[in-house]
Amino acid sequence: MTGTEICATATASRQLGLDGTGAGGDVVGGKAAALDRLIGWGVQVPPAACVTANAYRAVAQQLPVAALLE
Repeated sequence: MTGTEICATATASRQLGLDGTGAGGDVVGGKAAALDRLIGWGVQVPPAACVTANAYRAVAQQLPVAALLE
């Protein structure tokens, strides 16, 4: 799966499984992107999934949450 395909999948979904195929920080955030990179390098990492950056932003813009984040 290419980076473009990962972006399209993440846009359609609010969560993404990490499998070492190059999920970028703009899609999954920096920490999840680093974990995905480690998986791609063959480092032993437990199975992982993350909430996409778009999903986080959608929730963070909701009034009760947005007020807490200010």
